[in-house]
Amino acid sequence: MPTSRTYIRAHAALRLQGEALDPMVVTAALRLPPDHTHRAGEQRFHRTRGGTVVASGAPAPHGHWSMSSEAHVRSRQLAVHIAWVLGEIEPRGAALRDLIGQGASADIVCFSEGATTRPPAVPRALRERAAALGLAIHIDHYATPAEAGGAGGGGRRAP
Repeated sequence: MPTSRTYIRAHAALRLQGEALDPMVVTAALRLPPDHTHRAGEQRFHRTRGGTVVASGAPAPHGHWSMSSEAHVRSRQLAVHIAWVLGEIEPRGAALRDLIGQGASADIVCFSEGATTRPPAVPRALRERAAALGLAIHIDHYATPAEAGGAGGGGRRAP
């Protein structure tokens, strides 16, 4: 195991969810483009390797809206991704707080992968900025053996 904390991939997303959440209302309120949306009860589909379209499990249990840094930020440092998400949502803080007040749950959910079992630390300034908006930061971190050079290992959730 390397002695330094080596991270190879990261991204962060603003996520809003709720039983009655309408993703179109969220998009209109925040005036931000989502990367993924669905309404409660919406059936999900995927394409098999052979090209056949099939239903993917049960219908969505709640509405969902998310916007990710993955396509917009080129950095292995999770803090850079979180800062980007906060920079996008802070000017729209009042609208976000209204959506939360109407019953939506909101957080910043993060992905991290690296050759360590320890998730990356989130600087206090970023945690405070998120908290001021009513957002918790959750990290799903996956340790990948350095010699494997790819996805694998186990996930670890950090508060």
